[in-house]
Amino acid sequence: RLAQGSELVLISDFAGLQARDEVALRAIGRYFDCRAIRIVDPIEHGAMPRVSLRLYWDGSSEQVDGADPAVAAAMLSRQRAWEGFLGNAFRRAGIRLETLSVDAEVADSPPVAAS
Repeated sequence: RLAQGSELVLISDFAGLQARDEVALRAIGRYFDCRAIRIVDPIEHGAMPRVSLRLYWDGSSEQVDGADPAVAAAMLSRQRAWEGFLGNAFRRAGIRLETLSVDAEVADSPPVAAS
């Protein structure tokens, strides 16, 4: 059991985070000195490749035609909405959210204080 006020670092891609999880995030944010480090892949934030893709998410898959401008726009809109949800959820919980890209150099990584 961690004492109240302990430093807590959450490291995840937070892909499975849902609105119902905000209650737990707020409790964590109140009880601990907390920050979250979100691991991302650059492909998740760039332009969609202009090819047909099969995306996998929580054990299911989806075929996506990246060459179709309407599909690419819909995926970009969905990604922006997801980014907004994550940012708002952590902000409301009082938890600092940082992002670490899997292509980042170690020197570019956010510092984690030694305990």
